[in-house]
Amino acid sequence: MGNGSVNWKRARWGILIVSGLAVWITGYFLELTPNDLLPAGVGVPMTCSEQWTPKSAGDDTGASGDGKAFAVEAHWEKMLGGKMALWEHDTYGQYLQNLAPVADTRGYGRSELRALLPDSFPGLGEVWRHDAKTACGLLMQLHEGGLVDMRIGPRGMVGSVRAISETHYDILYRLHAEFHMGPDVYLTPAAFDGRIIVNRKTSEVEYLRFALPTGRPLNTDLNAGRLVDIAFTPRMELVGGDASSISAMTWSEVLPETEVRKRLARAFYDFLSIRWQSLAEATRLSRERGSPILAMVMWGPLDDQSC
Repeated sequence: MGNGSVNWKRARWGILIVSGLAVWITGYFLELTPNDLLPAGVGVPMTCSEQWTPKSAGDDTGASGDGKAFAVEAHWEKMLGGKMALWEHDTYGQYLQNLAPVADTRGYGRSELRALLPDSFPGLGEVWRHDAKTACGLLMQLHEGGLVDMRIGPRGMVGSVRAISETHYDILYRLHAEFHMGPDVYLTPAAFDGRIIVNRKTSEVEYLRFALPTGRPLNTDLNAGRLVDIAFTPRMELVGGDASSISAMTWSEVLPETEVRKRLARAFYDFLSIRWQSLAEATRLSRERGSPILAMVMWGPLDDQSC
């Protein structure tokens, strides 16, 4: 199992904690490091900086065709909560303290932005798989250790057209990625919710945003050696362009953002297609059908990468 040296210790009982997942093991306690979770024969994942060569803003004619690069701002605020506060750890804390983007602002050229777009635009609400490596430039603006070939799946990036006007597309994305912060230290955001507004006639990107969702109390997984924790990051965001243009547009075809976000999540997690019931409704159906109830209590949600 995996690449590291798996260490089994004799015990009356044990709990294996892997990114928030607790598994009961009778008889032994299994100790793992993050690299032990890699499939056999697979080395430490290559970071974006090792497998992708960024283009400078001067390598093409600029995002808007006028020779000017498209400016993207990066924001990364201090983590909060966490049971272990790994950013204060004697050994690993140096890699998790004072987190800040590599570049507060970076210019992107036309070709680099167009790589984030599909070759041809699908119909409204259709979900397509996109090469996650095209987001490496954005990830590296946050941290040089950006990874799209994550240690644990589901991996990748998907997109869907949320709205169409005579002149523009509104495209939503979901990106799964993580960061190799230092030796045996990984930081895994729940996901990145993305949005790109693109001009239909010129294929130019006019607005871009990729951000860590903050609607849940925990959204950042931390793995350091054999230590695991989960915390909350108030802001991890990349944004460029004029957001006011979205509300000013008249869309001829449109879907609710919440519906499209659900479709993108289902592309990663098949179990989201299950018809979940409230406890009261499950109890009623159980009595009506004479069926047992399977109930689970979990530390965090299963439909993001932070747990």
